[in-house]
Amino acid sequence: MTDFRAILVNALFCGEEWSPQADGSSVRNLIRLRLGDRDVELIQATKLVSARWGDYKGQQIDTTELVIRDLPAGEVQAARELSQGVASLLSVVTCSEVRVRAYEHADAVPSASWWAVVGSAWHFSPTIETVDGSAVREFLESTWRAYLELREPRKLDVAFEYFVLSQKPGYPIELKLVTAFVLLENLRHTFAKQEGYPWIKRRFREKGVTEANAGAEVGFKEMLMRMFQAVGMKPDLELIVSLRNELIHEGVSPLSTEEHFEAHRACQDLIREYLLRLLGYRGPYFPFSSPNVPVPYPGAPRPSNGGT
Repeated sequence: MTDFRAILVNALFCGEEWSPQADGSSVRNLIRLRLGDRDVELIQATKLVSARWGDYKGQQIDTTELVIRDLPAGEVQAARELSQGVASLLSVVTCSEVRVRAYEHADAVPSASWWAVVGSAWHFSPTIETVDGSAVREFLESTWRAYLELREPRKLDVAFEYFVLSQKPGYPIELKLVTAFVLLENLRHTFAKQEGYPWIKRRFREKGVTEANAGAEVGFKEMLMRMFQAVGMKPDLELIVSLRNELIHEGVSPLSTEEHFEAHRACQDLIREYLLRLLGYRGPYFPFSSPNVPVPYPGAPRPSNGGT
């Protein structure tokens, strides 16, 4: 049988194991994964091992080869879907626009495909310690089942795209906030649909009501609170909801620039913790507001010196 290989772009992380090179040297650029019933290898480009990742910011760069050994030709489509899922989760890990650019399998028809993809590499505030290959492996393996279960009902690939875009450098802070608010709208909407709240007259209503007896709506803030409570969170939403209403409905806000940045940090912390809890991740991670001070697990108390 033939190996399946896919090329991923913009995934800046380190390997866990050493692999031999043609010149007799070894580099730590390999991660072996068990995703469902498949053994998967992630092989990082050797040039990334000693490079300064900041040199690649804003560029599109081939970073990762995803390999499934001895794959029957009839399972290539499943392997392509797996590759897309890994890329999506790596977007959450790296906060970069990770894409699948190409794949090949000599026995498949066609034997190879390439795509023109749009996206850039960034290394500003990754969600976990990306220089630790074991952390990357543990994240992917521990979240894979939940990701597959929630991928369609919660539109996770869309949510992850918004998550990355809401942090992307080079955009005005108001636009980043609006993108974060759109992400919250998306998460709220898919949560309500998955939980069975009826959508009547363009509003979510309490469970059990009908078109003839629609009853009061479950508003944005209330549904959002229920969504967070479903994963064990009880955040204060006053600032976020107030700013969301101003920017979405009026396009402007009376807050100062620093207040906008403060609101953005709070919103990103909230979204980051929610997505990790939703995926069932229980390992250490970096809040957006303290990118150098890890929290032991989502929901753990913040360190007293946890940055600003």
